[in-house]
Amino acid sequence: TMAMPAETIHGKSTGTVTAIDIAKGQVTLDHGAIAELEWPPMTMGFVAKPELLKDIKVGDKVAFELDWDGKAGTITKLDKAL
Repeated sequence: TMAMPAETIHGKSTGTVTAIDIAKGQVTLDHGAIAELEWPPMTMGFVAKPELLKDIKVGDKVAFELDWDGKAGTITKLDKAL
């Protein structure tokens, strides 16, 4: 029998950008709780397409959405918070 892939969970939160690596397509966020994932506030790195990172800089307050596959998170939406 083959193992079934983990269900992808979509979550959203707000946070502060603490690091960006456009070449690797990664952003590190000091984020608030993510209710959909039952996560407390923490600092964590996520994969993000370079076009999502182009107008973001370290220190920016952001609102974001992500998909979590059980092993890694991929940012699907990233906007400067108003």
